Parts: sequence; structure tokens; C-alpha cells
Amino acid sequence: MNYNFIAPYYDILSRICFLNRQQIAHHVILKHLKSGNRILWIGGGSGWFLQELNSLQINLEIDYVELSKVMVDKASSKIYENLKVNYYCEDMFSFNYNRGYDVVISAFIFDHFTEIQCEKLFRKINPFLIKGGKWFYLDFSTKQTKFQQFLTQSMIMFFNVVAGLNNSHFPKIDHLFNEFELVEEVFYFKKYIRAQVFRK
Repeated sequence: MNYNFIAPYYDILSRICFLNRQQIAHHVILKHLKSGNRILWIGGGSGWFLQELNSLQINLEIDYVELSKVMVDKASSKIYENLKVNYYCEDMFSFNYNRGYDVVISAFIFDHFTEIQCEKLFRKINPFLIKGGKWFYLDFSTKQTKFQQFLTQSMIMFFNVVAGLNNSHFPKIDHLFNEFELVEEVFYFKKYIRAQVFRK
């Protein structure tokens, strides 16, 4: 998987295709953050959401893990007075998570993988989220209309070509959060996009 090629266009494509709903859905997590939170953000992309986090005017420390160097360069090109961001251009499957996090952010990242890969990644990260910590899971719903199924297959084909993904469908991983408490759930784009906040 390599987003270097599409990185310059990814955000604008997302805003156009989903009428900005992917971006709006990110805001669900904002009210759940507190000053001093340590955040693990996997697959941070271009880091556009850092500005929204900074606008809270609370002190946050973020371990930002992203495989694409182009994305990391975009994200790290700005300075945020309220954030301490540690940028890691690494594979999230092999990254050495070595601290307790108050919050995990995974936005539109699990849909890149198979169910087996998702479970592997979840099991790798979960021990580093503290008890009572929150996991912000933002992704496409697996319950889809016929049109949404068509849109899903079109996206999968597109990203298989341009980013080297090797997927045939979106994974079903709701069971991974069975031992978590669902704190908040919000749907967007006719329930195609789902934002969930879980408490461990």
C-alpha cells in the first residue's frame, strides 16, 4: 500500500466525492478530548485534521503514524501551538507502540485491509490504549444500499490500482469492539459513513 502517488489529490477527491461528509464526521471526537490527552493516530494522511485539534486550544500530544512519506511531509509542514506531534513515517503493523494512550484515532484506515489483517492490527494496538481510554473509529458502514455497494466496489477498484491495495470488500470488524462501551455513534451520507466513539 502506497499513497505517495495520490497524496496530492486525496483530500480534494474525498471532499468532492462525499460532499465533505468524511471531514465533518471527524468532528465527533473533538468533544471527547481533554487537555493532556496522549493520542495515537494511525493512518493520519495529510494531517488536515490537526488544525481542528489545535483549534480546541488544549494541550495534546499525538503519535502520528503514516506510511506515505508525501502525506507525512504535508502533515508536518505546519506548526501547531497547542499540539506536540511526533511524526512517524512507518508501517502501522510493525511500528513499536511503547506508551499508554488516552485516545486512538483510526479514520478510514481499517477499510484498507482484510478481516484477518484488521484483527491483527487491532490486537497490536489495543494493549496500548489505557483502561477508560477512547477509540475513535470512523469508516464506511458495511450495511449498504445497492448504490453504496456500487460506490464501494468502484473505490476498491480505484485504490487497488493507484495505491496498490489488494482488497475485494470492506471488512466487517464490529466484533473487535465487543468488550468496549459504545459512547457515541453518528451516521453521515445516508448512513454510508459511520463515526463511533468507544470506551475501553
